[in-house]
Amino acid sequence: MEEFVTAHDSMADKMEDIENRLKRYENKIMDMEDCSRRNNLRLRGIWEDVHQQELTAYAIEFFHSMLPDIPADMLILDRIHRVAKPAHLPPSTPRDVLMRIHYFHIKEQILKTHRTSRNVPEKFKDISIYTDLYAETLRRRRTYRNITKTLHQRNLQYRWGYPVKLLINKDGKTHVITSTAEGTDLLQSWGNAVNNIQNAGQPRGSKLQGE
Repeated sequence: MEEFVTAHDSMADKMEDIENRLKRYENKIMDMEDCSRRNNLRLRGIWEDVHQQELTAYAIEFFHSMLPDIPADMLILDRIHRVAKPAHLPPSTPRDVLMRIHYFHIKEQILKTHRTSRNVPEKFKDISIYTDLYAETLRRRRTYRNITKTLHQRNLQYRWGYPVKLLINKDGKTHVITSTAEGTDLLQSWGNAVNNIQNAGQPRGSKLQGE
């Protein structure tokens, strides 16, 4: 009997070790995939009558409308094309446009400006800008949907860390959240935010690709 217990414990330890290794490998794959996309942007809402050969000029015009001071030789698109859309979307929904911005700091400037810009020309008002993330990264981020929604409602700043964790800034201090349970407990400690979490509904897509 003692030998059986010892063998069982040894097997359990090996399984735990395998699971931990798999998690580390998954995180490494996520990091590599996201790094390969770090210069990418995804635009949603560009109608299909803007054809492939017109996409570059259209996107550059859009970006210049937000950032008119960027020199033309700095706003370079390495590639741009439409991507397949999910089957559940109606036929009238235009396909997303995926592009790679040559300079990473320009891509970041575009994202930052679009989040706060209020003076977008009428022809571009229906366009949303998304970061381009690995599917597993998106899936994990969406599990935090209720928490990020509450942070938006409270005007609390946050950013994403590696592999998937929330870094929340409040009163000059950064709080690191590595699970939804930790996030729920933290928000509860700050007041009545728990009601917003409970009423936020099921996780779904967000404007910034998983928030």
